[in-house]
Amino acid sequence: MVAVLRPLLLVRARPATTTALRPLLLSSPNPLVLASRPASTLGSGKGGKADKSTKATKTLSSLQKQLEKAKKAKEKVDRDEKRAREQLKAQREKDKLKRDKEKAKAKVQKEKEKVKAAKAKAVKARTKAKVDAKPKVRSTIPKPPTVVSSTWALFVKDYASTARENHTGDKPLTATEIAKLAGPVYRDLSSTEKADLAERVAQLKAEFPAKYDEWLASLSPEDIKEENALRRRKRKSGIKGKATKALKPSDAPKRPLSAYLLFCNAVRNGEYSRDILQGEKSVTEQSKLLGAAYKELKGTEELEPFIAEAQTQKEKYEAALKEFEAKHEHEHDE
Repeated sequence: MVAVLRPLLLVRARPATTTALRPLLLSSPNPLVLASRPASTLGSGKGGKADKSTKATKTLSSLQKQLEKAKKAKEKVDRDEKRAREQLKAQREKDKLKRDKEKAKAKVQKEKEKVKAAKAKAVKARTKAKVDAKPKVRSTIPKPPTVVSSTWALFVKDYASTARENHTGDKPLTATEIAKLAGPVYRDLSSTEKADLAERVAQLKAEFPAKYDEWLASLSPEDIKEENALRRRKRKSGIKGKATKALKPSDAPKRPLSAYLLFCNAVRNGEYSRDILQGEKSVTEQSKLLGAAYKELKGTEELEPFIAEAQTQKEKYEAALKEFEAKHEHEHDE
């Protein structure tokens, strides 16, 4: 048995000598168990120096592995830092490009605004030049009568004369100051006094049309024409209000309706097919539908009655206008 196991023991425990193994083999109760042990446990005969060398080797190997692991970790950190720097650089370049675009856009917008301001300034200068070139014409007709629209307006009008008479200051009272003084007095009026004011307002409103017609009748056709031209210029310049509306005597002939307006009135009144309106209640939508229907019927026989009526009204208007102008010229001459 010893002779059979001897080559195997020599192979597995090569560092040990045959002389050192012989006593162990002879004294071991189970040579197979002894043969299966590693060589490091069998001893080297050097007093534990081999064990220390093995531990040192293992420690060195562990340190080398840790060093390699640390080196790889450092390389990974370096790669991550490099990637982060590259990303930061790319982001900065992107932000810079965005800022440059915004600056360029703002510059272009600023230039557009400058051009727009220059154009507006030029238009304003041309308009001012035109206005300055034209002589400033003021209304030469007598002031038209005015109507009091409320009890407050009538009260302030009455109060203003009394307040100006009793005022002792160096500067005359302004309309705002008079209104401030009149406010508390108006609030303290009794219901009877306010009713009297309301009655006076109603009476003045009823008398106003006759006064206005009388004032308008005192103007000649030339005066009305010149005044309307002046008011038209005011409207074009942006001035609004009653003082810019065209003057029109009450007995002046009314302008005739066009064929389109006659057609619209006929549809709305039910004299022509109301199916065109499609049940719409909105005036805007009705106008759209009427315009489309009139356009489709243009050139057909269905519109001939409206066109003929419009022509008849136009001829009557022209005749009445001549008669009106001749009448007013005769009255002005007298």
